[in-house]
Amino acid sequence: MMGAQTGTIYVPEGPPTIIAIPGRCSDSLSKYSAPRPSLPAELWTLTWQRLPLAGRVAVSQTCHDWRALAISAAWLWTAVDFSISNISDSSHLDPLVECAPWKPLWSGITPGFQFLDCAFSRSGGRPLDVDAVVKPQPVQLGPNAPLVDCGAGRAIAILTNHVHRLAHLRLRVQVAETATDILSRLNPFPALVSMSIEIEGHEDGRQLYPSAFYIGAEPLQATMLSELSATPSVFH
Repeated sequence: MMGAQTGTIYVPEGPPTIIAIPGRCSDSLSKYSAPRPSLPAELWTLTWQRLPLAGRVAVSQTCHDWRALAISAAWLWTAVDFSISNISDSSHLDPLVECAPWKPLWSGITPGFQFLDCAFSRSGGRPLDVDAVVKPQPVQLGPNAPLVDCGAGRAIAILTNHVHRLAHLRLRVQVAETATDILSRLNPFPALVSMSIEIEGHEDGRQLYPSAFYIGAEPLQATMLSELSATPSVFH
């Protein structure tokens, strides 16, 4: 006798094999329906709005009902946040390819490119609110070559096809040149309403060039420049 039947629960004599476990779990779970939201749709979407992009994507993959609700709310995907940090596992990669703006390395971006592409497509062409942290460590392209900041190129690659939809842009960068490069190469910004730039690690003699603020659009309703420095600076 391989096992005993107790009520409606089958109790095996020994531990189940690894192969048998998935089948038994599937049989048990098939008796229950997926969780369904019992709150009004508006309350769910307002709650999800407070999540970062990665959290909103996770919600849309929880169950069929939540996915349908999340995808149907295009405004839920208009807030896009990403962080470009250190280059990951670059020992076997060509840094020239990593720094090329037309072919960025997405493994150095959090959340991943899939999340960003998901938000851009689900937002349905609506104006975007982008919060970008661009603070990678510089890399050296050769033994005697100068350090190169790849962050600007990656940010440009992410945003270049959506510049016409940027309504609110917040940049947090390590050095002013990164912000200058991003703004000058993405011009014009026809839909931009507000822009905020926060600079950390500011050094004397490094500043945003005035041309960076010529964005080819109507005058901004709000502009903020914040230079965060550990030492006094005449530019504050």
